Amino acid sequence: MKVPYQESVESQSKMEMTCNLQHFNFGCRALYASKRCGNFMPNTPIINPSTNTLLFGKVPEISKRGVKLPGGAIHLLRGKHTGPNRGFGACHIWAEHSREMMAEGFENEAAVPAYVAFVITAASQLYYSGESFRYSRLMAVRGIAWTAILELRDRDEPFWSVITAYRSNKKHGTFVGSVLL
Repeated sequence: MKVPYQESVESQSKMEMTCNLQHFNFGCRALYASKRCGNFMPNTPIINPSTNTLLFGKVPEISKRGVKLPGGAIHLLRGKHTGPNRGFGACHIWAEHSREMMAEGFENEAAVPAYVAFVITAASQLYYSGESFRYSRLMAVRGIAWTAILELRDRDEPFWSVITAYRSNKKHGTFVGSVLL
């Protein structure tokens, strides 16, 4: 006998797929407000549409001027947006920078991975401005107009998470290398 309102594994998978579509169609705020969809696992990596892998580049191991940082893959996580200048990943990028994305032809939230792939290239220079007590961050700067902020995440294997990406020509910190593809 089935308990009322108990969903099968199959219907949970269908609900998860529906929620993933809602994530891209209705934006982050609607998604997180939805009780039906629940937690969308902000630490879920998103595929790079340019390579069809989870990789958006690699940070080489850095050992310059007293700075030692591990190398690792660059990943874009689904993320979350908790307020102005607070959050990380695709959801945060869309919430904070949707206007400038649309001005460049990236029309909706589903285009965030393509936008990040556009910003982070093999020509992106890496700048390090020092560690805080909570995290190590790098600034990946493409040319004179694009910037992505990367944060070191150390779980099973260290990787660099895209915190945000935006249009800016300011470089902060010391040049420490370039993104590898």
